[in-house]
Amino acid sequence: MKAHLARGDDELIPLELVNRRLTGESTVKVWREYRGLTQLALAKASGHEIGGITTLKKLAATLQVDLDQLA
Repeated sequence: MKAHLARGDDELIPLELVNRRLTGESTVKVWREYRGLTQLALAKASGHEIGGITTLKKLAATLQVDLDQLA
């Protein structure tokens, strides 16, 4: 685990993000705000503005999280 963190292969999820998810906030919104992106910037960076699995995959890649973290 520490080696993955040191290499930048993994990151710790801040407690603030966990707490926001536990209170029911949208996972995409929480990660988007944590990464400092507006909705428009995220849409442009991911290349899609329409929902669906393809969009979620691109959002996950843009937010640098696993797809299952957005579920």
